[in-house]
Amino acid sequence: MDTLSLEPADLYPGWHTWKGVSGVWYARRPLTSPPVVLRSATQGGLEEEIRHAEAGRAAGRWYTAPGTIAS
Repeated sequence: MDTLSLEPADLYPGWHTWKGVSGVWYARRPLTSPPVVLRSATQGGLEEEIRHAEAGRAAGRWYTAPGTIAS
């Protein structure tokens, strides 16, 4: 299983990332409401999507379940 060039566990705690069979990159944040799943054609694009999603979380557009990593 491929991972991003920069360790997402270090940069984005709680995100799971992988490269699909077709070469598309995916990321998901378990235990969120509503569910958060992202995709991009490139690693850099996926990192940008994660940053954008994290900004949405800070703005209150989605929430992590109680007891999960909040940062």
